[in-house]
Amino acid sequence: MSDLVLTVDGQRYAGWQSLRLSRGVEQVAGGFELTVTERFDGLSKPRPIRKGQKCSVSIDGQRIIQGWIDVVAPDYDAETHTLGVSGRDATGDLVDCAAICKAGTYHNRTLAQIAQDLAAPFKVPVIVRTNVGAPFAEWRIEPGETVMENLERAARYRGVLLMSDGQGNLVITQPAELKAPAALELGKNILKANGHSSQQQRFAEYIVKAQQAGTDLMFGDEAAAPSGTALDTAIARYRPTIILAEDQANAGTCKTRALWQRTVAAARSDQVVYTVVGWLANGQLWQPNALVDVRDRFLDIDETRLISQVDFTLDEQGERTELTVVGRHAYDPIKLPEPEPDGGLW
Repeated sequence: MSDLVLTVDGQRYAGWQSLRLSRGVEQVAGGFELTVTERFDGLSKPRPIRKGQKCSVSIDGQRIIQGWIDVVAPDYDAETHTLGVSGRDATGDLVDCAAICKAGTYHNRTLAQIAQDLAAPFKVPVIVRTNVGAPFAEWRIEPGETVMENLERAARYRGVLLMSDGQGNLVITQPAELKAPAALELGKNILKANGHSSQQQRFAEYIVKAQQAGTDLMFGDEAAAPSGTALDTAIARYRPTIILAEDQANAGTCKTRALWQRTVAAARSDQVVYTVVGWLANGQLWQPNALVDVRDRFLDIDETRLISQVDFTLDEQGERTELTVVGRHAYDPIKLPEPEPDGGLW
C-alpha cells in the first residue's frame, strides 16, 4: 500500500480511503479529490481543513500536486462523518483568472518573459525546458482573456506545450518529454483497457477564416476574408468545419492553423485508456507527456505511444492507474507565423 499524504499548511493528513487525481497534456492544472470516512467515538475531531488553504499531495514521498484546496465537503450523521477534499495545482489560478498587463500590450518580449510576467502576481514560477523562439514584436491581451487563454494562444505561435509539473510550476516544454518507467503489455501489467475511436469531432475539411487589417497594398476582399484549408483523407465522406481564427491572419497563417486543428482532432479521436495495478512502476510514478511502449495483441498495437493523461485511483478495489494513450506524434505542435504589430503578419 502506498503512502498517500495530503499536507495542508504544513499539517500532514493520511488515512484517505479514496482518491482520484488527474494530470495530463491538455490539463494545465492537475486536480485531486480525496475522501475519508471516520466513526465518531467521542474523541474524534473534524480535520481542520478549509477551502483556500495551501496544500500538496504526495505518494511515497513524491509530491505530485502543489497548489490550493478548492472544495471541502463534510457529510455526517450521529455515528460517522465523511470528509471530501478537492483541489488543484497552483496553475489553476492561471486557468481561472484574468490576464492583466498594465500596458495591455507587450513589446519585444519572449513567450517565457510574457509567461513570467503574467504568472508573477500568482507566485507561480515558470520553468522553460525548450526553445521558446524569438521575442514577439507585439503581443496583445484580449479583453476578458484568462492568463492561460492568452499564453496558450502565444504557445501556438511558438509550437510549444504549457503544462504543470505538479510542483506548483508552469512548464514550457515539448511533447514526449519523458520515457515511461515501464512498457504496457497485454497479459502482463495491463489490467483492462477501454478504446475510444470517434469521428464525431473529426472532419474531412478544416477551413480557417480570419480578418486581416488592410493596408495600402491589401484591401477589400483580399484583406476582409483570408482563409486556409487542410484535408483529412482518412474521412471519406463530406464533413467540413469552419474555424474562426483568434487573431488577424493572412491565408498562410490560416492554412497553418487548419493543419494544426486537423492534427489535434485526429489525436483526440483515437485513444486507449489502459488500467494497471498500483501507482508506480519500477519505483517511479507514471507521468503524462511520456513515451510508452505498448504491446496490445487485441488492438494490434506494437509501437511507442504517448501518455496524454494519468489518473490515479484509490477505492475499495485498491490502487490503480489509468493511462490515456494516443499516437506518438499526436501533440506535435505546428508553429504559426507571428502576427505583425499592426495586426497583419510577416
